[in-house]
Amino acid sequence: TSFEMSSYIINLALTLFVSHFHKVLNHWQLETRFLIGYCFIVQNVRWKHGELILGKSNNGL
Repeated sequence: TSFEMSSYIINLALTLFVSHFHKVLNHWQLETRFLIGYCFIVQNVRWKHGELILGKSNNGL
C-alpha cells in the first residue's frame, strides 16, 4: 500500500539523516578537539616564551 511505501521512505530518510548527522557530529568533535588542543599548545608556548622574556629582563636589571 501507499502508506507502507511512505512509511518505508520516511524510515529510510530518517536513517540516512541520522547516520549523516552522526558523521558530521563526529567530524565536528574531532575538529573541535584539534582546535582546543592547538589553542592550548599556542597558549602554553606563549606563556613559556613570556616567562623566558620576563626572566631575561629580570636578569638584565
